[in-house]
Amino acid sequence: GENRITIDGVKVFGNNWAFLIRPSGTEPIIRCFIEAKDDAILEKAFKKAKGIIEKALAS
Repeated sequence: GENRITIDGVKVFGNNWAFLIRPSGTEPIIRCFIEAKDDAILEKAFKKAKGIIEKALAS
C-alpha cells in the first residue's frame, strides 16, 4: 500500500521508499526527491515517480 500527501506537491510513501515531486520555488523546473532502503528499491521508486511525472506532463 501507498500513502500520498498532496499539500505542496506529491509525496508518496511505499514500503521502504518515499518520493516527493514538487515545483521549484525559485526556478521553472520540477524537483523530485527519492529515498529508499537500497538501490534495487530506489530503482523501483524512481520508475514510479517517472511514471507520475510523464502522466502529468501528457495531460
